[in-house]
Amino acid sequence: MNFTINLATRTYLDHRVINRVAYSSIALLLVLAAWNIYRVSSAMGEQSRLSSEIAAIEGRLSAKPGGISDSDFTRQKGRVRYYNTIIERKSKIILGGYGTVVKDDILEPYADYICREEGVAFMRRLLGETEIPMP
Repeated sequence: MNFTINLATRTYLDHRVINRVAYSSIALLLVLAAWNIYRVSSAMGEQSRLSSEIAAIEGRLSAKPGGISDSDFTRQKGRVRYYNTIIERKSKIILGGYGTVVKDDILEPYADYICREEGVAFMRRLLGETEIPMP
């Protein structure tokens, strides 16, 4: 009795091709990892630069400018605070777009109006203007 192997029905894997594909995908993943590390490190550097600039600007704004008396500076800060409260009372916050898919009870503390429709028509209605039919 002779045993024979039928080569036409058996599946053979070319291990060299599989290894090349695996090495290529590993190399690609390493390149992508290096690129992401570079992006994160540059973003962190930019963040620290911006933080130092913000601290410098806040330091300049909180300090009293030269040549102004303490009473004048205090009075001016009081005026700015007063006008800011007027602006806050008269301003209205309108939320619209993709951020409005959240339920109303979550959005209400953050907005005076919520627009879930076409924005121009909503604003015209809000301001009391006549509606213009869409073309």
